[in-house]
Amino acid sequence: MITNDIQLVIDSLQENKVVCIPTDTVFGLAVSYNKEGFETLKKIKNRENKPFSLLVKDLKMLKKYCVVDNKAQKIINTFLPGALTIVLPSLNNETIGIRIIDHHFIKTIFEQIDFPLYLTSANLSGEPLLNSLEEIEKVFPDVLIINSNHLNGMPSTVVKQDKDNLLLLREGSIPFCDILNIWKETK
Repeated sequence: MITNDIQLVIDSLQENKVVCIPTDTVFGLAVSYNKEGFETLKKIKNRENKPFSLLVKDLKMLKKYCVVDNKAQKIINTFLPGALTIVLPSLNNETIGIRIIDHHFIKTIFEQIDFPLYLTSANLSGEPLLNSLEEIEKVFPDVLIINSNHLNGMPSTVVKQDKDNLLLLREGSIPFCDILNIWKETK
């Protein structure tokens, strides 16, 4: 179902239902950050062992889940909110990809909820990205879809902090050289 009803989206997220949301890059599937949400998203994506990104409101929420050193802080301050996923050490000694999205609809959602969301691209695992509301509705008929076409169509750049190194996992909207320059400048 395609909708513009923000309250319906909020209610669905609070009920651990997957919703398709616009981001600052491509359409994404989002669900509440908890075990039930994770299992639901895994099932709908037909995905087994690949983790999902964590969509957070801001740096304050991010720090509840990740370790943020000076270099990561500078990258976050420079490029987020925006088309970047940064994989950081989590507080439970794993790693997690973090997104802070620059999209009016996402900002509106976070004005009404105070919990992070799992986020992944709107496609089946291993399949091409879905770029239209009609394609998404056909592949995910039981998912609430936000009516928006304000996307740039290119996935986020994904980088990973690995101790003192910054690794490129996927080139996307933000050139890696721009991110790496900020990383190298920071003590």
